[in-house]
Amino acid sequence: MSKNIVFINNGTEETWQNVDCIRTNGAGVKTLDWLPEDETSVVTLTVTENGTYTAEGASVYGFGSVVANIPAQITGTINNVQYVVTVDANGYLVYTPVA
Repeated sequence: MSKNIVFINNGTEETWQNVDCIRTNGAGVKTLDWLPEDETSVVTLTVTENGTYTAEGASVYGFGSVVANIPAQITGTINNVQYVVTVDANGYLVYTPVA
């Protein structure tokens, strides 16, 4: 959905009609696209597995926040006993023998 945009350019008011997006030069990036807030969909993303998640893949404009709830776990052997090592809610390592 396009919008009518009013700019002040060197003290002169300009009205652009049916604007879908405004593209400007960005710092450290080539360009930035500006879209009306009412035409963007920003959601909270909660992930439980390692991976790469994109807004495009979620069919949204962006992520307002990301909650990562990924259990840290590793398997290792101590004195010939295999363990699964995790981290508890207090940040302590928990060693669970593998049956």
